[in-house]
Amino acid sequence: MAWLTTFSDAGCGSRLQSFTIGNLNQCHAASPFLSYTTSNVAQSFLNRGLCLQVWSTNNCQHSSITQIESVALSNAGSNCHTAYSA
Repeated sequence: MAWLTTFSDAGCGSRLQSFTIGNLNQCHAASPFLSYTTSNVAQSFLNRGLCLQVWSTNNCQHSSITQIESVALSNAGSNCHTAYSA
């Protein structure tokens, strides 16, 4: 499992929502956001090449709006990620 927290600004300052990601290869719908962090990532999720992809729709079936790289799950303290290409 891992926690994902979303924010309304690009600098992870204004929290919108937090939720648990427990299932892999599954779409997790969220309210629109500009940045996000991960935390409390289970040991079983680390060092397995697991990554988050952010989509422009709630059904994960259209173009991804992340940059080319995917974001690895991390428990690092300053892991604020922008959810769009500026």
